[in-house]
Amino acid sequence: EIKITFSHFQKTEKAKIEIFDILGRRVKEFLISGCSGVIQWEGVDDGGAILPSGVYFIHLSDFKSNQSVPAILLR
Repeated sequence: EIKITFSHFQKTEKAKIEIFDILGRRVKEFLISGCSGVIQWEGVDDGGAILPSGVYFIHLSDFKSNQSVPAILLR
């Protein structure tokens, strides 16, 4: 499980958190409407399949900005 803490400044705009594998494929997407919070990612893709250990990239995007950070999922 990975806890993703986020904060963005566009209070009226929707934002999303996407998780990509090392090959750049999107494996999970969370739509967020608040300007801050915590999401718990259980290491599964959008279809519910368990993903293997490895490096993933967590990408937060809102109306005006984009940020990406690497994360390591260990099983």
